[in-house]
Amino acid sequence: MRGLRLRLVAGELAALPGTAGIQWHNWFDHRNEGTLRIGLRRYPDDAEDPGGKKPIWETYRDAGTDREEESFAPFLSVIGIPDWNILQPVAD
Repeated sequence: MRGLRLRLVAGELAALPGTAGIQWHNWFDHRNEGTLRIGLRRYPDDAEDPGGKKPIWETYRDAGTDREEESFAPFLSVIGIPDWNILQPVAD
């Protein structure tokens, strides 16, 4: 669901003049969030890869570029849809 939300937000941001991107959460996992671990990078003190890029980092980087289709393709099966065209904007 997070990948889907990221794709929707990236599309909305692309329509705004002068907005290159936005990050609403810590880039890094944060110890005070328990086991949530939703950062784009690992804990800064991670034993195996301090501050290392997580797979979502690559996806976030590719949103809105010519690599978007390839980068987002694996998530189609995760959320159970055949293609991104099935998604429709939701009116406020």
